[in-house]
Amino acid sequence: MSEELITLDELELDDNTYTVSDNKVEIKDVHADQLLWKIKKLEKDIENLKARQEESVEFYNRRIDSVLNQIRFRANLLERHMQVELESSGTKTNKLPNGVLRLTTRKKKTFGDEDALLKFSFENNIPTKVVEKPDKKAIYEHTIVMGDAPDVCSEEEITSFSYQTTNNLMEE
Repeated sequence: MSEELITLDELELDDNTYTVSDNKVEIKDVHADQLLWKIKKLEKDIENLKARQEESVEFYNRRIDSVLNQIRFRANLLERHMQVELESSGTKTNKLPNGVLRLTTRKKKTFGDEDALLKFSFENNIPTKVVEKPDKKAIYEHTIVMGDAPDVCSEEEITSFSYQTTNNLMEE
């Protein structure tokens, strides 16, 4: 009976199946030890590859953060530009070939002391919540319809900036 020595190169097939089809293959202890050594080396290679993979993920995460910071910096410049445009010409929207710049202004009601809001709700037959908290939405609607508001309410104007890019990318 002739001995056949199996090498890893012979096991490697195109479809990544590593099988030995001949059941009569016999190996000696020295060959078994060589195979164990090779397996140990391959396991070490896997550990190294996993470490490189983690380093690669960390590298790309840092790169993504860097690019996001660049976007935030440029968006801040665009917001400042739009604020200057709003002050100089009253323009809130600017349509450009590569996107749209927009300043949006809205009013936000802030409510103060809840005891005063409860008193206001009871005086004006505005429903309160089960836990005896004033229904701020109902108070807000009442202030819009009736025009009067409790003394603990204030109104602030909030301006937000947004941008939208287009799909056409112009090469530099």
